[in-house]
Amino acid sequence: MYAALKSWNENVVARDGIPNGFDGFDWDLEGANDVSSPNNYLTHEVLDLVGQMSQLAKKDGYIVSMAPPESYLDPYTSGYDGSLLHSYPEWDGIVNFNYHGLNSYASWLAKYGTTVMDDGSEVDTYDLVMI
Repeated sequence: MYAALKSWNENVVARDGIPNGFDGFDWDLEGANDVSSPNNYLTHEVLDLVGQMSQLAKKDGYIVSMAPPESYLDPYTSGYDGSLLHSYPEWDGIVNFNYHGLNSYASWLAKYGTTVMDDGSEVDTYDLVMI
């Protein structure tokens, strides 16, 4: 999948007016409004795909960033799962909003947070994490 993205960037985007293509990409995966949608769960396969693509992009010199909603990368809890349909107990009775995550982006930093470059050096995979 990364090879296809890179080829599209170099051969289509660059040709259509952005010299050299995009400089990188920003991960901003979120759930769906329909609570029954399977897109409200970030599977291990999806998390690994994003992490691996991020490391490959970093090795190729791309800028890689992520913009998780606060609950998808929450330093105040060690809880974790892939569901994006949690609620905050402190919001009960105030607002009915059941689209919180539980550190679903955390594996990208824990498992894929560094990239080993071709020269053996290690660099941060993600250039910017904007919560």
